[in-house]
Amino acid sequence: MCNKISVISINLNNTDGLKSTIESIRNQNVQPFEYIVIDGGSNDDLTDLIKENSEFITKYISENDNGIYDAMNKGASICNGEWIAFLNSGDIYYPNVVEELSISLKESKFDFTIGSVDIFNNCGDKIFTKYPLLNKNGLLKLTEMPAAHLSIFVRKQLFESLGGFNQDFSISADYDFVSRMYKKTQNIYTFKNKVGRFFLGGISGNPKRFIEDFKILRSNQVNLFSALFITIKKYFGYALGFIIPKRLKQFRFRLLSK
Repeated sequence: MCNKISVISINLNNTDGLKSTIESIRNQNVQPFEYIVIDGGSNDDLTDLIKENSEFITKYISENDNGIYDAMNKGASICNGEWIAFLNSGDIYYPNVVEELSISLKESKFDFTIGSVDIFNNCGDKIFTKYPLLNKNGLLKLTEMPAAHLSIFVRKQLFESLGGFNQDFSISADYDFVSRMYKKTQNIYTFKNKVGRFFLGGISGNPKRFIEDFKILRSNQVNLFSALFITIKKYFGYALGFIIPKRLKQFRFRLLSK
């Protein structure tokens, strides 16, 4: 067991997805120090699932909240590990993730991680692999969420120093958080192996995302013209999804991920 890593899953009305997520944690070659489930007061019954995993789930809270980032902040506030990761219901880690991180922590010092993840559609088909966004100098590009959320493990001390997720952003608070984190430290570990898998959909498909992303671009010192261009490009890719044939949608998803 690694005595430093806390994994937090948030959930709302997704028992089947949470079951897959829990299984992926249980299947880790090295177990995290603690595993926390924060439920937003689901209507579907989690009782049996929680009981079946009661010896594995360190803490479980089920109550109404103010959205996913409120739930994530809540989970971070009650965890006891030195590292925090968020693996939300339906997302999965591949079996070697915690082990690779544990070994790397013994070999080098860093403040957060990034990595590659596989993206699937709702039919269970892999669409593509999302790699971290880097510029020519090897630095993270902050014109978009630079790495998939589930690939990010962060020191709890750093998370707390930044005030956690800014709930003024209801959709893109993770992008805002990573931007603020990267401005504070560039001590990063990049996973050698793919971290895991997630499914397209959820709140990231809400067009309000583009307004929030624009505000974050401006906070990242991107000039007004460039911020508008990037935002329009993202929205164009989003709109294509409603008019292009299914066989071309992979192109649309790649466009959105640039």
